[in-house]
This record gives sequence, C-alpha cells and structure tokens, in this order.
Amino acid sequence: MAKLTKKTLLSTFESMLDEMPFDRITVRELAKRSDISTNGFYADFKNIYDLLEKWYLSRLNDWKEKNGESMDGEQHAFGVHDTVICPCS
Repeated sequence: MAKLTKKTLLSTFESMLDEMPFDRITVRELAKRSDISTNGFYADFKNIYDLLEKWYLSRLNDWKEKNGESMDGEQHAFGVHDTVICPCS
C-alpha cells in the first residue's frame, strides 16, 4: 500500500509541475489531488523538498535506464546531473 501511495504522490507531483512552478505546490494541495491524507504524505516524505529530490532521482534513474546506463546510488546521480543536465563548466 505504501508503495502505491508514494507512486501516486510522485505522479500527481509531476502533473502539478506541468501546471505551476514548484514554489506554488503545497503538501495540502498535493495530498488533496492525490486523494491521500497529509499524514499519508508525511509517511513517505519528510517535506516537499524531500519529495522533489525523490522525484528528481526517480526521473534521472528512468533516463539512465532508458539510455542503457545503471545507477550506482544517489551520489552518482548528482554527478550525472552536473555533467549531463547542467554542464556549467
């Protein structure tokens, strides 16, 4: 059940990102749209920033799998972000 709740929250969060900027998304509205209580949200995530991080890592992992690469943990994920998504140097 918790896995389904987490998946629902992540999916709803992604839909909300398509509609509005991140700073306008609230836990209350996300829970309401997901038909999940705010307690259900906090059972899976510490706060909205924790959700953002989990969503980002999930999307990055999906991208890596689609492109034939495996993830070696969160530290590697942030290294990939620096070189692939945001080549700032």
